[in-house]
Amino acid sequence: MAATVKLNPSALKELRKVNPCLMSYNIEMTEVTGGTFWKEYTPAQIAGTEEFPPIKDLREMAGLMQVYPPIDLSGEKVRRLALKSVLSAKAAEGRIIVVDSIAMDAIKTKAFRGFLDAVQCDGKAVVVTPEVNETVVKSARNIPGVLTTTAKLLNVYDILNAKYLVIDQAALATIEEVYA
Repeated sequence: MAATVKLNPSALKELRKVNPCLMSYNIEMTEVTGGTFWKEYTPAQIAGTEEFPPIKDLREMAGLMQVYPPIDLSGEKVRRLALKSVLSAKAAEGRIIVVDSIAMDAIKTKAFRGFLDAVQCDGKAVVVTPEVNETVVKSARNIPGVLTTTAKLLNVYDILNAKYLVIDQAALATIEEVYA
């Protein structure tokens, strides 16, 4: 069993006073979007063998700041990983509905709404087909919150924005082939 450590905050040495306006700034957002934030501590500062530079006024703070470039999120590998992640999350939530085939005889919004009700899809949904199916697209376009796309054009935002993902069996095969 580990020993209990008692910490007395009043006995700790004050290293620096931080401007309260800066305390809530989020480093992760700066890393993603780019911007100015505090420089990283040196290993010696972390170990306590090197003093932190004193700050007498706000002009001296500029020497302690660093400009971070934004992270490049446009790479194919990053997009593929994001898509896999969001698909896994939807599957874990039980929000993916796979059907044998999504086919409509005629352009009928009421019939498509009936199809969505039959597969128990209530709310925002992304309907994924293997190829562009004009009948399905036109039947679904007047239903609020329902979006149609092909398996090769699937994107993270649409999946996150939807409550359900309704996928044609052939489209699922395409997704597995393209994103595996």
